Amino acid sequence: MICEIHSAYVVRSQGLRDTPLCRLMIDQGYDVFALRDIWRCEPFDSDHVELVDLDSTYLEARCFINVLAVKTRDRLCADTFRLVHGVAPKLLKHRDPRLHWPLNTGDPL
Repeated sequence: MICEIHSAYVVRSQGLRDTPLCRLMIDQGYDVFALRDIWRCEPFDSDHVELVDLDSTYLEARCFINVLAVKTRDRLCADTFRLVHGVAPKLLKHRDPRLHWPLNTGDPL
């Protein structure tokens, strides 16, 4: 399941895990990740879809945050998805590349 959360519902100091929508999905047995996406229709070099763990998602800008929730984590194909940490969910070419560009590294799921 993919959902969008407006940043108005996110208390940055508490992180994504404590938003009402993420809390609901977690309580129902879902694994939830921030889904890194591109703000505009721009090409980015990335060999995987990057998922950010909820507890290390870098929340700076006011924006919509997409999250992916899965009941069975092992259904996420390691050839397609990669788990990354400490980065922003939005890929933005004009921002700090350490936070806003694809990493092309990370943990297999």
